[in-house]
Amino acid sequence: MQIKVPDYGLPNFLTVRDVINGSFRPVATKYIGENKNVSEDAHSEYLEVQDADLSCKHVVTLMNRNTSYYVHRPIDMHPCWWNLNKVSSDVDWYNSDDNRYVKFVDWNNEVHFFPAAISIVMPKEKGLSWVTYSGYSHDKKLGKAYLKAIYELIERDDFAAWWHKSLNIYLVDDWDSPLISEMMAYIQEGKKRRCQLFQIPNEWGLYTIMCIIESSIFPQISIGLGTNSIKESAIIHAIDECVGSYKGLLFEAFHGRINYSELNSRAVAKHIIKTKVSTTFSNSISNLNLEELMKNTETFFAIINSQCGYTVKAFSTKLQPETLVDTTPLTSRLLLRTNRPLIKGCMPFW
Repeated sequence: MQIKVPDYGLPNFLTVRDVINGSFRPVATKYIGENKNVSEDAHSEYLEVQDADLSCKHVVTLMNRNTSYYVHRPIDMHPCWWNLNKVSSDVDWYNSDDNRYVKFVDWNNEVHFFPAAISIVMPKEKGLSWVTYSGYSHDKKLGKAYLKAIYELIERDDFAAWWHKSLNIYLVDDWDSPLISEMMAYIQEGKKRRCQLFQIPNEWGLYTIMCIIESSIFPQISIGLGTNSIKESAIIHAIDECVGSYKGLLFEAFHGRINYSELNSRAVAKHIIKTKVSTTFSNSISNLNLEELMKNTETFFAIINSQCGYTVKAFSTKLQPETLVDTTPLTSRLLLRTNRPLIKGCMPFW
């Protein structure tokens, strides 16, 4: 069942939820000028979430001499590494002989097995404290599902570098799209809200855009991200996600499900001021195809479901996992992104 989320002062952005539980997700937000079917996008996310929760059916436990050569346990995922806290069950798992694995393929279509506990969503009592839905995607076309999944891993990696290692962000105020100008003007209409766009640089030649909506009343800060090889596509995705986040925070607050202490709006605002650069970032456009991007980011794919389109899971041994909790391991790549002090803990609530 789908329902329309209240406008919350932005009726030209349509937000639709597929109601499967009490969570705000699965949800999609689109501006009316985008000429996209927001109901289809919400249903696509519904299929993504549904399949993610069933991805444990791909777990294999039978290993032989031939398959064991391709079994990996990435050391950077160890729960003891660098972050603020650790839970004993995470540490116990890493030191255990857990033989649950999931089959992934690499850029050469070769098979690799990764521990299920760190590579897919598992039932709460069988998984780790820090594994999230990041890296899942659904699309009618397999190639597009792969791109969406790897783009999400990269945007979360870039966002983590901005938050945990104070990576500079660059103001974005130029684009070749009347639609983006219209969206920005609409959000800031009446001067009730301020909307800014920043680019988070990366070495892949992709555009990772962070959209920030600031308001004098709740929610004071809303954040949206978008990563794409096309600048305008990354911007539009970031704006849509930011407005969806803005509406989601209000929705959750009206339903009494917000922990206000986790929002950390003041700290986020200070961090933006600390890291923003007024100059434009000179981006080197990437010509990397999917296979090259997979190889450079050490990303592997598993097809979770091929019914009604394709739901896939991307797993990277190089990129920083999404840090929604303060027990998430912080990778060596993250620590080396800048020489600035490490901010431990989790990402700001968004």
